[in-house]
Amino acid sequence: MPEENSSPDTAPPGEGSGTDDQRLTPGRIVSRFLLVPILVTIVCVAVFLMFGLLSNEPADPYDYLREIKQHSGGRRWQAALGLSRMIENPRWQAAFGLSQQVARDPLALGQDETLVREIVTVFEEAKENDPRTRQYLALVMGRLGNRIASEALLSALSDKDSETQIHSMWALGALEEPQAIQPITVLLGHHDAGVRKMATYTLGALGQIEAADALVRALGDPVPDVSWNAAIALSRLGDSRGIPMLLRLLESEFLGSIEVMSEQQKEDVTVEAIRALASLREVSVRPILEAIRNSDRSLKIRQAAIEALAAYEAS
Repeated sequence: MPEENSSPDTAPPGEGSGTDDQRLTPGRIVSRFLLVPILVTIVCVAVFLMFGLLSNEPADPYDYLREIKQHSGGRRWQAALGLSRMIENPRWQAAFGLSQQVARDPLALGQDETLVREIVTVFEEAKENDPRTRQYLALVMGRLGNRIASEALLSALSDKDSETQIHSMWALGALEEPQAIQPITVLLGHHDAGVRKMATYTLGALGQIEAADALVRALGDPVPDVSWNAAIALSRLGDSRGIPMLLRLLESEFLGSIEVMSEQQKEDVTVEAIRALASLREVSVRPILEAIRNSDRSLKIRQAAIEALAAYEAS
């Protein structure tokens, strides 16, 4: 589960339904959801590592844009991925021991309006036949933090490709774009559960109370991880109407009945539910957290309960 909308090395907690890749703490929660399948990622990184070995120089963002404009197919989306990685992690080559590079500040790059407008242009040109390039460029625009990109991202919410919609929602959350609330609320009724899940996440990340009633309706979504992401999003808005769902996530029988989730995923969801409950400071929940602190089998879950109770004491 879109605290602070950090880059998608995190994703809404869930069982991997819909278009979940692996996808939105909310920080650790928008990589399981937004990252491409691991095999594709490995191949893409290998391409760029080979380039790094040959040039021994970091690519300039304009170089990547030229690649995207001049080529098609695999080479084009790989360049978009490279641009995304450059902004997310300015030492993406050095991290693999290939070279030492001077760190680049995404915020500084985001102040380059010419660069941002060029990215927006390529993003729009790729609309008809290159969804993967659009997905990576949506991430780039979110990381750059410049609202010049907002209009293009808002338009992409109606894209025919679900993954592009998902990436664009995350980017709008990262930009804290208030105009995104209404169109994202509409996507809570989308046929794709992955889109609905990212919609709940992003509405929580935007932090606008006007989204609360729509999120309450999403508590009744037939897909479990959409409904519990709605509950977590409500907690981020300070709305307690998601508490019954959050309490269900603390019941081992409930999560145990969801066979498609790994034990690690179940543990992560429980931790997020504890943190969400703690943020609401609901007095009636405190005895439940104390029982978890004293008896849960998972050290990670017990630690989350300890921290939650400490937050109660501090309030």
